Amino acid sequence: MRDKVLVVLEERGAQNTRWLTDVFGDGITGETPIYSDLTWTTKYYSETFDLYVDEYDDLDEWIEEFTSDDCAVLRDALAGVILVRTGIATGDHHSQRIANSLSTDDMFLVWLDKRESVDDRELPLPWEVVQLEETARDRELNEKSGAARLKEILDVHTWPGTDRLEQEPADMDELITLMREARLRCQDMSDDEESQRYAMSLAEQIAKRI
Repeated sequence: MRDKVLVVLEERGAQNTRWLTDVFGDGITGETPIYSDLTWTTKYYSETFDLYVDEYDDLDEWIEEFTSDDCAVLRDALAGVILVRTGIATGDHHSQRIANSLSTDDMFLVWLDKRESVDDRELPLPWEVVQLEETARDRELNEKSGAARLKEILDVHTWPGTDRLEQEPADMDELITLMREARLRCQDMSDDEESQRYAMSLAEQIAKRI
């Protein structure tokens, strides 16, 4: 079962791993190589997984070991890989070597770039390049970066054997009644600001019922 996430650090230390705590929760600092039975929970599902934390001094040497037969069992158990790296070399071959060693159809692969400014943030699929720190470009394009984007990736990942949380279906009769009452009430309102406030309140009520 693919229920393990591998984080590969360029270097350890509080300054370089604080994002781990932001993403995976208190106590996840990267100082321990394995964190077992963590839980990732969203509105729709709850999944138990293990977090593995490794590091490298020489990326080529690390890839050589990771792609060897000795690590085949680990590779087959991975739901995703988050590789921390400063920059992306032109024609980078590291990402392709890692991807070629994996069955990536049901995995996520993230290249977490530590540079302060990123223009060439593209890598061949299935990799996604995520900027560790928010940049002016992210703000301009309204794109998430760092821990916020990593959380999104984990949220939408299709975990094997995911335990979907049961939800009560929306009561359509109740929603229709609510809308009718709202229409009648709005007809009696002459103040635009009051109407807008009521519309926002109504939208919140409907969202809670869906």
